[in-house]
Amino acid sequence: MEDEVEDLYMKIYRCVHAADIGSSSSVIQEEYRDSNEVYEQLCHQKSELERQLVQIDEEVERMDIAKSNLSENIERLLGKDLALTLRRDSLEESMRTFILSSDV
Repeated sequence: MEDEVEDLYMKIYRCVHAADIGSSSSVIQEEYRDSNEVYEQLCHQKSELERQLVQIDEEVERMDIAKSNLSENIERLLGKDLALTLRRDSLEESMRTFILSSDV
């Protein structure tokens, strides 16, 4: 895109230069048309890049939501794992107590 911008500057320069040196109006008009075409192409490229940027922003937002959901799911699973571990430890302790009381 930098090349196109440089090309636009050169075409504008040629148009102004043609007017400064007293070139015919047809030469000036041709230089102006050339610079206008490049300008329109750059405007189109800018619009396309802006559209792509919006799409990227939307995708990043979706990924942030997915990441948040994943984090919540991991926390919930870790909580369940901790609860199961505590339950298992409690059950093991109850079994030890039962076994010890049965031996007597």
